[in-house]
Amino acid sequence: MDQKASVPTHTQASPLPFAVEKMKKYKLVELWYFGMEGCEEVQRTSFADSTTGYSFSAVGEDAATVALQPLSMLTKSLKAIPDEQISFTQLFIAKTLYVQTMTELGWPADYCLVWAHFYTILENHRFHQIEPYGMQVLVIYHAQVRCNWHRLLLTKKSVFNVAIINEDLVQKLEDDILRQM
Repeated sequence: MDQKASVPTHTQASPLPFAVEKMKKYKLVELWYFGMEGCEEVQRTSFADSTTGYSFSAVGEDAATVALQPLSMLTKSLKAIPDEQISFTQLFIAKTLYVQTMTELGWPADYCLVWAHFYTILENHRFHQIEPYGMQVLVIYHAQVRCNWHRLLLTKKSVFNVAIINEDLVQKLEDDILRQM
């Protein structure tokens, strides 16, 4: 204990353990878990009461220890929003903790760097200026990129560089949205 340390002013944001466990296995998890709503869910569900259900869970780096944990910490949140349905604002709030979590979990540095670069490029994409649907196009593009990248990663195939924006796909998504209007 640090005898001179006081209570922190701000709590460190953290995603639900469910999301972290999926990321440890390089599985796709909704970006929602890394945004304000997902982190608030951690605050609401991290304390158990007499009505809480529990399950055994492997804990520790080697997973050699078993502990009882609240089910709410081990299962998908019913409030989670699919990537293609989050707002542009939610996406850009969540991206920082998402890349930070990648780094903390020891993902390869080149993965972390290209994802950080991808988000910077997306944040400055020309579609920001297209009203009223430009940001929706970028959110859907982001969702498709993440899904396809993780699918390749899990099949042990070479993954593509997410920071190279496929403008043809962006244009196709714009056309799809315009047809629906």
